[in-house]
Amino acid sequence: MCDVCSEFSQLLVNCETRLTDDVSQYPTISQSELETVLNYILSWPQRQCMCCYRDVKNFERFYLVVQSILCLSVCQLKQLKDDILESAKTQALPENQDTQKEDVANTSKNEDEKSENKEDREETESTKPPEEDKTVDDETVSNKPETSNSSPESWSLQQKEKLMHIVSKIFLLNFPLYLACKHTALSRLDDLSAQEISNLSSYCDLHDTEIPAYLLRNVSLFCKLGGVCAMTSVFECAISTTLPLSMAHAIVAAVGNLKLWLNFRAVAQLFMPLRSKILKYMCSLEDKDLRVPAVKSMADFMWGAAKEPLDAPLAFDEDGLALAFKYFNSSTLTMRLAGVAQINAHIAAHNELCAGETAADVEIAGQQLAAWLTFNNIIEHLFGPNLHVEVIKQSHMILKFLAVEGRVTPEHVELVWAAAQLKHCGRQVYDLLPGFIRALAPKPCTHLYSLLCSLPPKEHTEQLKPAELAESVSEVEEESSGSDTAHCQLLCENVDARRLMELRLMESYKRRDEEEGSASSALSAHSHRHLPDLDEDDSACEEELARLAAQAQCLTEYGAVGVGVGLEARPPSPAPAPLPFNVDDVCRPGNTLLWDLLQDGAIEQLGEGLALEAEKALCALLCFSTDKFIRIKFIEGCLDNLANHRSVAVSLRLLPKLFSSFQQLRGMDMHQVVMWAERERGMMRLFLEDLRYYVQNRAANVSSQSTPVGTTDAQHYAHITELTVRLHFLTAIFSPVGSPHHFRLTVEQVEELWQCLVARGSNECADCLYSWLLSHTKSPDQHALGLDALRFLYVEKMPTLDPETISIMGLSLYQQLCNLARMALGAGDSRDAAHPHTLAMDHLWKIALRANSTDVSMGAIQYLNSYYMGQQLQQEDDFVSKCMFHLSSAAERLISKDDDGQGTSSSPNVPVEEKETEKTVDKLNIYEHMTEEAALQCIQRALLLLKTHLDTFKRRYAYHLRRWALAESGAWEGSASGAGSVRVTLQPAGAGPRASLALHQSDLVAHLRAHVHVWWERQAAAGDMLLTASEDVQSLHQSDLVAHLQAHGQDWWERQIQGEEGVTALSTDGPLRMITQGQELTIDYDERTLYDMGFKDNQLVFVSVGVGSRGAWAEWPSAQPAPARARLPTHLLLDPTYFHHLFTLMQALGQMKEPGTGEPVAHTKAQLLSRRVWDILQAVPLNPTLLEAFQNPSENKLPELLDPTSPQKLMYSLHIIDKLSSNNGPNAKESGTLEKPEEKVADENWNELLIKKGGLRLLYDIMMSG
Repeated sequence: MCDVCSEFSQLLVNCETRLTDDVSQYPTISQSELETVLNYILSWPQRQCMCCYRDVKNFERFYLVVQSILCLSVCQLKQLKDDILESAKTQALPENQDTQKEDVANTSKNEDEKSENKEDREETESTKPPEEDKTVDDETVSNKPETSNSSPESWSLQQKEKLMHIVSKIFLLNFPLYLACKHTALSRLDDLSAQEISNLSSYCDLHDTEIPAYLLRNVSLFCKLGGVCAMTSVFECAISTTLPLSMAHAIVAAVGNLKLWLNFRAVAQLFMPLRSKILKYMCSLEDKDLRVPAVKSMADFMWGAAKEPLDAPLAFDEDGLALAFKYFNSSTLTMRLAGVAQINAHIAAHNELCAGETAADVEIAGQQLAAWLTFNNIIEHLFGPNLHVEVIKQSHMILKFLAVEGRVTPEHVELVWAAAQLKHCGRQVYDLLPGFIRALAPKPCTHLYSLLCSLPPKEHTEQLKPAELAESVSEVEEESSGSDTAHCQLLCENVDARRLMELRLMESYKRRDEEEGSASSALSAHSHRHLPDLDEDDSACEEELARLAAQAQCLTEYGAVGVGVGLEARPPSPAPAPLPFNVDDVCRPGNTLLWDLLQDGAIEQLGEGLALEAEKALCALLCFSTDKFIRIKFIEGCLDNLANHRSVAVSLRLLPKLFSSFQQLRGMDMHQVVMWAERERGMMRLFLEDLRYYVQNRAANVSSQSTPVGTTDAQHYAHITELTVRLHFLTAIFSPVGSPHHFRLTVEQVEELWQCLVARGSNECADCLYSWLLSHTKSPDQHALGLDALRFLYVEKMPTLDPETISIMGLSLYQQLCNLARMALGAGDSRDAAHPHTLAMDHLWKIALRANSTDVSMGAIQYLNSYYMGQQLQQEDDFVSKCMFHLSSAAERLISKDDDGQGTSSSPNVPVEEKETEKTVDKLNIYEHMTEEAALQCIQRALLLLKTHLDTFKRRYAYHLRRWALAESGAWEGSASGAGSVRVTLQPAGAGPRASLALHQSDLVAHLRAHVHVWWERQAAAGDMLLTASEDVQSLHQSDLVAHLQAHGQDWWERQIQGEEGVTALSTDGPLRMITQGQELTIDYDERTLYDMGFKDNQLVFVSVGVGSRGAWAEWPSAQPAPARARLPTHLLLDPTYFHHLFTLMQALGQMKEPGTGEPVAHTKAQLLSRRVWDILQAVPLNPTLLEAFQNPSENKLPELLDPTSPQKLMYSLHIIDKLSSNNGPNAKESGTLEKPEEKVADENWNELLIKKGGLRLLYDIMMSG
C-alpha cells in the first residue's frame, strides 16, 4: 500500500475506533486529520489507487468520515456567523449606527424567513417515518456537544476555507468514494430500499439512476443538518469587511456543486433565499473586488441560477438586477458591458417567459422591470456624461423595452438626441433609433420628429451600410406586426440608420389610435395587432376622408407636425372632427421631411449615397402604404416637379415605383394610373418639355462655362445620370406591366427625342438614346416603338448619321433596324436605288469604309460579310460591284491627286439633303475631297472586306469547289505530299476494299467529304456497269474486259461533268456518314481543318449510307445543288472591267511616294496594300482571256501580253507562263489513263511552241533592259 493510502487507511480505522469508544454518532475530525483527507482527495484523481478499498469495510468507514466532515462544516458555518456578528460589533463606528440598525432589521427579516423555511422543512419531515426523524434529531443533538466539547483547538479562517473546499469536492461525481463504489458496483441507487429512496427524494432529484447513492445520502444529510440555512445566515450578516472574498468564494463553490443534485422544491426553499443573500453581499463589494475573476464567476453563477428551473413562475429578480447595475456603474468598460449584458439578459428572459404566462403576470412583471430601470435612471446613465460607444451599442434592447412599456419621456428623447449629435458616438446612437422609434409612444415620438425636422439638411450624413443596419435592427423587428412590418423588415436591408429612423417616425403615426381607449394597451407590445381590413372601393372617397380626418385629429392631440405620408386606415369615425391638416398639401414644403430633403436646395447638401437612401426610404413608405389618395398626391407632386423643371431625377425615379404600387390594390392597377396621368396631367408632354429644357439649359451652360441661372438638381446629379434616369422612366412606362400595349411613342415624340439627344446633344447623349432604342427593338416585351416609329428611324433618321463619326452603339442600332426591315419588307432589288433597304446597305458600306473608329468599321465589315454570305450568293454581283466601285474610285483619287497632296477629308457638315440623294454612280461626291491617307484607309478596308468575303466563301462552299476541281482533274485520291500531308484510309461499310486519300492538314472536313463522295460514286457507278454488262463481259477476254470498263467509265464520267448539277447527284438513297475515332464528322465540322479535328497519318474513316428520307438531309449545304458558276465571287472578279480596276489599283499604289531622307521613297502602306491586291488576284482563277492567249501564243500578241511598262500585268503573265509550263495548274490536265494521247502530246509541246513564237526571246530582252 502506498504512503498516501496507508496514512488515509489508518485515519479511517481511527475514526471507526473513536465511534466505537464514544457515545456520539459521528467521530470528531481534527485539523491534522482534515489535512490528511484533503491530501488524499487531491491526489487520488491522478493515481486512481484502489489500495484502501481492498477491505470492503473501508467504504463504510470513508462514508462515516464524510458524514463527520459535513457535520463539522455545518458547525463551523454557524460559528462563522457568530464570528461575523462579533466582528461587526467590534468594528462598528459612530457614523455607521444607522447602517447597523438597518442591517439588524434586515437580519430580523431574514430570521423570519429562515423560521418559515424551518417550518416548511418540519412539515416535510413530518411525513417521514418516526424512526428516521428520531435518528436525525439524535444526530444533530449528539453532534453539537461532541464537536464543541472535543474540539478545544481554534479554527482559523484558512482552515475553514479548506473545510469548505473539501465539502465542495464531496458534492462532485469524481469524489474518490463515489468512483471507488462505481468500480466495485456497490451501493447503487437501484439497490436502495423504498423508504430510503423516499427520504432522499425530499431534497434530491432521483431521475438519474447512475448517480452514486453515497452522493445522494451526503446531499440529503447536509440539507437535514441545516447546512444551506447556515450558509444563508453567514451571508445575511456578512459584508465585504467581515467576510473575506476567498471564504465567500469557497462557500459559493460548495453551493454550486450542491445545487446540481437538488430537486425543484429544495432549490426554491433552500437555494433561492441563499442566492438573494449572496447577491446582496456582492453588491456591498468595492469596485476593485468586483474585478477579481473569482467574483466575476460567482456573479455569472448567480445570474444564471435565476433562469433555473425552467418551469419556475415569472418573477422580478431585483437582486440580480441590483448586482448588474453595480457592474454597470463600474469605472471599467469590461464591467460596464457585463452589467448591460445582464440587464439585456433579464429583459430577454422576461420576453421569453411572456409567451407562457397569463396576461396579468406579464403586465405586472413588465411594469416592475420597467419601474426599476426608470427608478435607477438607466437612460441617464447610458446617454449621460459617462456615455461610451461600446455601451451604447449594447443598449438597444433596454431602449426598446422602455419604449414598449411607455417609460420614455420627451426629456429622455432630448438626452438621446443630444448624444446623437456628438461626433464620437453619433453613428452608434443613430443605429439604435430605428427600432427604438417603432415602439415609442406618440408624445415622445412627435418630439423626436420635431427635433429631426429642425436638423439642417447638411447635417444629414450616411450612417451605416445596409448589411450592418440589417444586423443592428434585426432583433428589434421580431416583435413588430401587421402587413407593414414585413415591408419594414425588407426595408431594413436597404436604408441607412438615419433614413430608417425617419421612416419609423412617420410610420409611428399610424399606430397613434391604438394607444387610446384600449383595455389591453399594456399588452400591445407582446401580442400581434390585428388591423381592420381596408375597403378598396374606389367610390368610397367620403369614407377615406373620414378616416384621414380621424387620424389627423389624433395627431393634434399630441401636437404633432402634420404628416400625410403613410397614414394607416381605420374605421370611419361616427362624427369626424374638422380636418386641421390638408392632405392635398403633403408635397408642400414643411409637411413631409423625406420629400423636403430630396428637393432642390436641400439634396445638394446631402451626400450622394445618403440622398439615394433617403429616396429609398420615402419610396418604401409611400409604396407600402395602403392609402391610394396619398400616392396619387405624390404622383401629382412628381408631375408638378416635372412641369417646373425641379427635382426631375428624383421625381422620375419615384414615379414608376408609385405607379407599380397600385398593382397591390384591388380595383386599380398600374395601367389605369399611368393612363390617368397621361390623360389628365399630360405626363409625356411634360416629360418631353422638361427634356428639351434640360438639353437647352445644359448647352447654354456648357457654351458660356457658367453655372445655370436657375437651380436644378443637375448640380447634384451627373449629366449621364440625368439622361439615364429619363430613359429608364420611359422603359418602365412602356413595359407590359407599366402601360397597355397600344400606348406607344408617336413619331413626333420620337422626333423630339432624336432632336434633343442626337441632333443637339453630344456623342454621349446620342449613345444613351441609341442604347435605349436598341434595347426596345430587341426586346419583344417593350412596346414603346411601333412600326411607324421604327420605319421613321430606319428611313428618315439613321441615314442622316455621318458615316465618319457614327459610334459603335449607333451602328448596332442600325444593324438591328436593317434586320427588322429585311424581315418585314424583304431585301428588295439591289438595282432599285430608292428601296429603303438598298439605301441602308449603301450607308453601311460608307460606314464600313469611312468610319473614324476602327471598331465601328470592323463591325460594319462583319455585318456586310455575313449579310451577303447569307443570301446564298444571290447578291454577289451587287457585293462585287460595290466593292470594285469603291476601290476604283479611290484609285482614281490617288491617280488624279495634285502633286502638293492638297485635299481635305470628307466634311461632316455636308447637308442632309445631299447625303440622302447621293447615288453610287456619283464617284466624285465621295472621293474628290478625300485626302490621300483617307483614300488609303478606304482602300485598306475595302480590300479587307473583299478578302474576308472570299475566304468565307471558300470555307462555306469548300465542298462544291473541291468537287469541281476533282471533276476537272479526273482524280479523287488527292495529290498532297511533303510536310503537313495526311493519308486517310477509307473503309466502306460492309464488305469492300479500302481506299486511301492524300490530303493536307490545312484541308477542311468539307474537302474530305468531297473526296469521299466522289470515291463512293465511282464505286457505285462501277458496280452498276458490271451488272448491266454482265452478259457481254462473260464472252470477252480479260484484256478486252479492262478496255471495255475504261471506255464505259470514261463515257460515264464525261456525262457527269457536262452539267453543274450532275456533279452533286448522289447514287445512294441517303447521306454519307463519316465516322473516325468514335466521332461522326457531321456537317457542323465542314469548316474545320483536319488539323483542328486531330487527324493523324493513316487514320481510318468509316463510310456508310445514313438512314432516313431525302428530306432529312437535303438541307445540308454539301447535299444541296452546287451554285451557278456565274454567281461565284471569284468568277465575278474575272470580269474585264473589274480585272482592269485591280491592276489599275495596284499600279496607283505602286507609284505612290512619301518623303524620305533625300528623295521620295516608296510609300510603305501603299506597297502593303498593293501586296493585298495581289493576294486577291491569287485567290481567283486565272483570267480566261489571258490564259487562252498564252495557250495559243502568237508573235503579234506576245509583246502586248508581256508589256514591261506595267510591272503588275507582267508579273501576272509570268505567273500564267509558270502554271502552263509546269503543267500543275488547274487548267492543265494531268496525264492519266483517261487523258487522250493527242492532248498529251499538245501539252508536252507547249513549251516548244512558246519558244518558237519568240516568247523566250522577249523575256530575255525584258530582263536585259532592266
